Amino acid sequence: MSLELDSMATVKSSLLEKDVHTERIRSYQSPDTVNDISTDVEEICDDDTFHSNLTCVDRLKNSLKEYVASPQLLLELVVVIIFWNFCIMLPQILGLQVHERPIPYQVLNNSGDVVLEFDLNHDYVYPENQTIPVGLLFSSCFYIPLTLLPLFGIFAGRRYDAHAIVCVFLMSSALSDIISALIKLYVGRLRPNFYNMCEFNTESLQCEGDDEYNTEARKSFPSGHSTMAFSAYTVIILFLLGKAQTVKKPYKKKVLSIFAAFPITYAFFVAASRVRDNWHHPSDVIAGSCIGFLCAFFSYSLW
Repeated sequence: MSLELDSMATVKSSLLEKDVHTERIRSYQSPDTVNDISTDVEEICDDDTFHSNLTCVDRLKNSLKEYVASPQLLLELVVVIIFWNFCIMLPQILGLQVHERPIPYQVLNNSGDVVLEFDLNHDYVYPENQTIPVGLLFSSCFYIPLTLLPLFGIFAGRRYDAHAIVCVFLMSSALSDIISALIKLYVGRLRPNFYNMCEFNTESLQCEGDDEYNTEARKSFPSGHSTMAFSAYTVIILFLLGKAQTVKKPYKKKVLSIFAAFPITYAFFVAASRVRDNWHHPSDVIAGSCIGFLCAFFSYSLW
């Protein structure tokens, strides 16, 4: 009797397992599930997914092979590099000179004393003593990003990311530099430290410093430091925000987006330092920041 009961229990158990298995098969064959499975298969077969599964060495090799397999990519990169050099050298090629507006001062009739404009008589901070010297500016806003961004695109991005980000960065740098340089020369606004930089003499009422300093003292608007910083770091945060949007989990996407936007604080620091060091008026910094941001946003939209 006990054997029969055990046998019946075994049969019931097997029937239950069969029913569960049947339900699973039916659920797998539902339209929604089939669509999900086909989508997963398409993602697995996608070139970007295969690219992300490669080793670091293979990714680097594939990135180089892409230029051999797709000559138009190499041509595009070469054109962007040529355009960048052209924009850098254009003011020198055209032989443009800075606009020399009259030096503001007033001679009092009674005493003969010379009154200078207060906003242009701030202390002169030597270039090597600036908060962000030119060398540090180029390292932090050009050379380092131009090195790290393509590496990030190769090892952590999708196919063609490295090529695209290099083109975007160079295009943004070229546009922001030429726009800023041409406006500086056309406007010729005097710097906050103009009198001390050009060594203005209150007796001769002339600048007695070197021509280089006299010219540089008239290039206040817009701020080149601010333009370069916002041009570079706007490209960086746009690229990182784009990577953050590929994350599927909402809370991870939000956290990564916050961290992706954090580098722009360095651009604000660079801009603020120009006012602190008496090299630019606040409006110079605002204008330069806007130029850098717009050039970066425009360049990023091209790729």
